[in-house]
Amino acid sequence: MKDELPPNTIIGHQYRVVETLGRGGFGITYKCEDIHLKFIVAVKEYFPEGMAERNPESFDVLATAGSDDLFAWGLKKFLLEGTTLAAIQHKYSSEFIVKIMRYWKEHQTAYLAMEFIDGMQIDDFATSHRITSAKQVEGIFQSLCLKALKPIHDSNFYHRDIKPANILVRHSNSEPVIIDFGAARQTAGGKSTVALLTPRYSAVEQYASQEDMDDDGGNDLCGSFTDIYSLAATFYFIIKGQPPQDAPSRLLSNNSDILAGDDSLSDYSGDFLRQIDWGMEPIPKDRPQTIDEWLQPTASMSKVKKTKADASKKAAKKQIDDSIKTSSSGHKMMGFDKNPVIAGIAAVALFFWVTISYNIYESKEAPQPIVALPPTIGIDPPKPVVLKPKKTSWIVGIESAEWTPINVLPEIKRLRKKPNGSYQLKLYADEPFRVKTEKGLAVTKADAQSFGGINGEVFLKSVSGNPQKVTVEIIQTD
Repeated sequence: MKDELPPNTIIGHQYRVVETLGRGGFGITYKCEDIHLKFIVAVKEYFPEGMAERNPESFDVLATAGSDDLFAWGLKKFLLEGTTLAAIQHKYSSEFIVKIMRYWKEHQTAYLAMEFIDGMQIDDFATSHRITSAKQVEGIFQSLCLKALKPIHDSNFYHRDIKPANILVRHSNSEPVIIDFGAARQTAGGKSTVALLTPRYSAVEQYASQEDMDDDGGNDLCGSFTDIYSLAATFYFIIKGQPPQDAPSRLLSNNSDILAGDDSLSDYSGDFLRQIDWGMEPIPKDRPQTIDEWLQPTASMSKVKKTKADASKKAAKKQIDDSIKTSSSGHKMMGFDKNPVIAGIAAVALFFWVTISYNIYESKEAPQPIVALPPTIGIDPPKPVVLKPKKTSWIVGIESAEWTPINVLPEIKRLRKKPNGSYQLKLYADEPFRVKTEKGLAVTKADAQSFGGINGEVFLKSVSGNPQKVTVEIIQTD
């Protein structure tokens, strides 16, 4: 790749680049050798996608035109990742959180030298038959909760991108390690310019736009319960061998994927299965709010919590359905004054489901949301004003093992519900990838690929065999 440092490049006067391990929204990770001590480390370079470019001669990383402020802000947060992990390790000395060895500035960007984990992703670990018992799964779960997430949350941080790719299992002792804190945010503050979202593992609150979040994080919808959902979804995959539905679909569906009571899972304890079910409740307030709460015995309380959660979800679904009808007809929004808790939750769901799609990277033509306020007592609410979105962009992670559907993106769902709704898709990626539509299969090149008049399902799959990211640009044409 033209953006990556070539092999044998020396960085930090100490590390020689061996190969590129991967890249994400915030940076590029390299496998490096310490030229003095002769051991392997992982070095992460701050290189935000869409906001940076490299000088091929000096290797300096420069902000793209118009991105200077965001690049500088992100650089500061990148270094905060290093200080955060160093502080957590100093306090807890956890073997279940990747260790930071050094961080520094160079080439007009920043670098983090980290422990190199000789292991494999937890989903690959599970599917390669290295897990031999349900007891082993429950032990890994307990370790991640108590020795990884709890120290992180107790330090007033949350990870925000828990998924199988960010949990490695060491070859040496089969212990899990959480990596990649690029999306981590301190609960006390920090605005968001890039929000990571992994379909099937991200919680419903991560689909909501956070453009209005202030510098003190006052409008941030995520919390410890967000990491809890993602870890529960990860273990759903380990238990069932397939990922769950995406969170918006689970919220709006009456058919929840309940593990407790499944006869085929009798090897697992009932308490453990109920913990996973509880952690995957779509509505944030129905989930455990802390790790300590999550790990409490659930046998006596699970039925009560499950009944309450199901009632809340059905009520929220009704509120959303009613609001969608209201937004199109211009009638009053009714019923929100009956339960303010459900009203707030439904408003969040309504935000991403009815309005513009969640924008992973802010597009140049940012669409405007539907304005719909809950009524004040004695005052009729204003009629919602709908402004047509023009263009939205998503980044979707794809793999080679299975086809990834993109019709689950809320913006596509919204357009497909319209009687005359039409749109075009433009797909971008650094490497070729496969596309499957009702017209058949196609392999795209690394540049933009356009699709017009889409009516059926659209699926993407990696060609190289490695996980990769595809930018999906949705253009409304009606």
